[in-house]
Amino acid sequence: MRNRTPAAQASVLPTAEELAWAAGFLEGEGCFRGISSVTAKRIEPRAVIDASQKNQEPLMWLLAWFGGRIYYAPKNNIYSWKLTGQPARELMRRLLGLKMSIRRKSQIEIALAQDTSHPIGSPEYLAKRISPEYRAKISIGMQAYHATHPDHPGVKALRAYNAKRLG
Repeated sequence: MRNRTPAAQASVLPTAEELAWAAGFLEGEGCFRGISSVTAKRIEPRAVIDASQKNQEPLMWLLAWFGGRIYYAPKNNIYSWKLTGQPARELMRRLLGLKMSIRRKSQIEIALAQDTSHPIGSPEYLAKRISPEYRAKISIGMQAYHATHPDHPGVKALRAYNAKRLG
């Protein structure tokens, strides 16, 4: 049985130093993805950031700075922080401007590109903001990710988008 805290709004504005710490922490412990939740009326793509570990304290900092929820799995004694939707998209966009690996930036790009319902998350918008040099580096990371994760929903969404655009 997993316990979870109620959804929380950010209660403290992180400093530049705290945002840099969060980027480093999420580089090592985080996961960035886009998922689709299906409702009775439509499919809603949404961005998700999560991080799990046995030490709850760093996750409480993320909760205070960015909001979200903390889950606890007593069987494994693991705490998980999860941020979804608009707050996750905003944090992903802030992290893109910080020092993170190409692999993590690729995950963020895929998650944002999957959320085509939001104009700032659309591939067209992202293409305008990314320099050709960075785009080339990201392309290498994304190609590697695509090769190792062909069935990932974000990879499928990008493949469909590119087929439609180039098609």
